[in-house]
Amino acid sequence: MKMSPEQQLQFLSKAARLELADLPDEKPTFALRLGWSHNYDDLFAGAHSETDENGLLNKLLQKGKVLIAGRGGGGKTHLLYRTMKRAAAIDLIPIFIDLKKWSGADYERWKDWTEGASFLIERFSSPKVSSLELDWIPPTAKKLLVVDGLNELSANVGQQILHALNEISTDQVQTYVIVADRLVRRQLPSERSWALSTILPLSEEQIRSYSAGKVRIPSDSRMLEIPFFLNAAIKGDLVSGGRATTSGAFLRKHSGLTEDQLDQLAKFALDAYLINKARTFTFDQLLQSTGPEIANKILAARIVEKLDDGLAYFSHHLVHDYLVARHLAGQAATAWTRDTLNAVSFDRSSFDVTALVLGLLKGQQASLFLRTLYDWDLYAAGYAMTEADAQGDGPAKEMRALIFAMLAEKRFDVVMATRQRANDALLIYQSPDAIPYKAATDLQRVFDAIGMVDSTEDWFNEWRGLFLKPLGSPLDDESLDLILDTDSVRGWTIANVAKRTHLSSDQQSRLRGLLTQGETVVRWRVAHALGSFPVHSNFDALIRALDQDSEGDVRYGAIRSLVEMASYSDRELRSAIATEIERRAAKISADIRVATELSRALLIDLKRAPKDWLRIVKTISRAMFQSTEDPANRDVWRSVSSGAEMLYDQDRTNFGE
Repeated sequence: MKMSPEQQLQFLSKAARLELADLPDEKPTFALRLGWSHNYDDLFAGAHSETDENGLLNKLLQKGKVLIAGRGGGGKTHLLYRTMKRAAAIDLIPIFIDLKKWSGADYERWKDWTEGASFLIERFSSPKVSSLELDWIPPTAKKLLVVDGLNELSANVGQQILHALNEISTDQVQTYVIVADRLVRRQLPSERSWALSTILPLSEEQIRSYSAGKVRIPSDSRMLEIPFFLNAAIKGDLVSGGRATTSGAFLRKHSGLTEDQLDQLAKFALDAYLINKARTFTFDQLLQSTGPEIANKILAARIVEKLDDGLAYFSHHLVHDYLVARHLAGQAATAWTRDTLNAVSFDRSSFDVTALVLGLLKGQQASLFLRTLYDWDLYAAGYAMTEADAQGDGPAKEMRALIFAMLAEKRFDVVMATRQRANDALLIYQSPDAIPYKAATDLQRVFDAIGMVDSTEDWFNEWRGLFLKPLGSPLDDESLDLILDTDSVRGWTIANVAKRTHLSSDQQSRLRGLLTQGETVVRWRVAHALGSFPVHSNFDALIRALDQDSEGDVRYGAIRSLVEMASYSDRELRSAIATEIERRAAKISADIRVATELSRALLIDLKRAPKDWLRIVKTISRAMFQSTEDPANRDVWRSVSSGAEMLYDQDRTNFGE
């Protein structure tokens, strides 16, 4: 017999209370403070108003949706647990959606669901409920969806989930949403209807209070500001040497595994990410990979938890990430491949593993890994330096200065999203040596900052000579040939320098040849450079790369450069570029990374936008909107179109031609 709405409400309320009673308590319970920002720019800049954690529920009731962006180990999960209990006390029905339990198979299941929020609720909710059952309860009842672990998924699926949650909060009356995420920038749907916050570091006073004076507070460490590591210190599990070293000591102490067994477990941890692309794995996979002795030891020690469906996961993601980092740090640089870095970061959704690897490596190896990150994703290198613990023998000062300078140059890019990402990576870096790069108001001041670095390292001084090439100056053939260099620093530096110097017709022709014959990373660098030279031959070469190149990185570079070229070119070429992109809308939509980069690249600096740029953006956005049936993708293109109207549909007197 079907329940009435009132009976359904009573049943669900009772089930929620039972679930709340089973939630684990954090001992000690860290009372957290939250920083509330108007947008991601303010969040990364540290501009916020403060409340205690009780303010979370107040803000939720005001705005309807809250996203909490924070560092790993910052206490987000236990904050969610406590907020759910407070919500239940004022008659909200909390439904916990634990994305840490997402499996590799869920990526395929997700594609098959037309209602994304329904899938999330039915697959991951606690208490178990369906979206139809939620919708059936009386409209006066308030429901709270609490989503933990958005960063546990690939960046694209994470973005789609935000859209699905936004949609259900709009469609179902009295439905509130809280989402916990890592400290990365997201495109929030209906941005003004979301409140954005971060968990603030614990104060020195709090640290002393919780530790009752038993924990020494190092003057050079920020680790104790993070609840996970303060808790480890209180329990005697904190050791000197940084987060990765502490995680290793914890595992040795509590698992009873030997170093060889830890190495075996570390290899499995990496394989789990590579195979499943998720935090979960089957317990059978663990048994087959490590053997019953290791598997049963870590199960008994609660280092691994089993689920009812045969899946398992490490009890804290930092433990899993440490094991992955341990394995990668012990491998030769040839193991640090693009595919591996994509897998361990969930396609750039979380850089915890890369930061831990950097923290485990010393001296030249640390600098080499930073170079590898730089070749894969400049912003990942910046984030890794921010999160890795500086122990004095990490990446050399020259390598850090190089990363700062390359990020600072991106702050003056024509594409606004590129500027944002560079600013984000610099703003969260607290070291004093980053200050001149954050403060630079133009590229010349970046040049001045890098020129002040005192170094006798030949490689650095050679690189600095390349980087400081004056804007618009000729680039000699010998320097341009460095775009082929296997050293990512030299190769990418020249790709960027070429964009702001003068290349002859013959030099551009040479680059076009490399776009079809070079190695993958060379083709990507060339596609990146050609966007600054708006002539038909370069346009044709980039279109061919977009159509024919088998590597996603090259297609990504090509679409970005085509948009950039359109912004620099005359009206005729600009229209031709827009027409060719419009014709390929369906193909681009099917290539997620290319479509995402197109949506970002279309919004360019107001002062550098041509007079007809709004028309160009709306034409492409309309074609992309019509090429997809996915509601989340359609929302993206609506957002691009509306963003362009806000930016460009105003007084045109400041616009260039």
